This record gives sequence, structure tokens and C-alpha cells, in this order.
Amino acid sequence: MPSLRGVWYRNAFSHSGQADSLEEWFDPARLKEDFVAKGFHLGPGPIKGHEFGLKLVPDDRQALIAFLKTL
Repeated sequence: MPSLRGVWYRNAFSHSGQADSLEEWFDPARLKEDFVAKGFHLGPGPIKGHEFGLKLVPDDRQALIAFLKTL
């Protein structure tokens, strides 16, 4: 399993590299059919993957992202 150390400065989240940032990866809108990813993508569509953090309220989601940026 890869380390989360330095995850904040990486890009290309998900196996396909579609999400460009932690903010985009934790954005619940990424599961929608009309989502346009900022990372590598072939066109509009959902970024599939785990859904951990997508149901957090915005303040908690931002706190999670802030924590990940400390690693």
C-alpha cells in the first residue's frame, strides 16, 4: 500500500489519474455523469473510486484535506 506521506503535492488521483487534486478527489460531484475532471480525462463523466469522505459535511471534508496536507 502506498504511503500517504506527501499526498498533498501529488496529482493524478485515482487509478486513471482523472482527479487533479485532493479537493477534486473528495468532491461528491465527481460521481455525477456530467462531471468534468481537471486531471486527465477523455470527456465528461464520473470519476469512479472509493467514496470515503464524499459524504462528509464541507467543514469536515476541508479538515480532512487539511490533515492530509500535514503528512
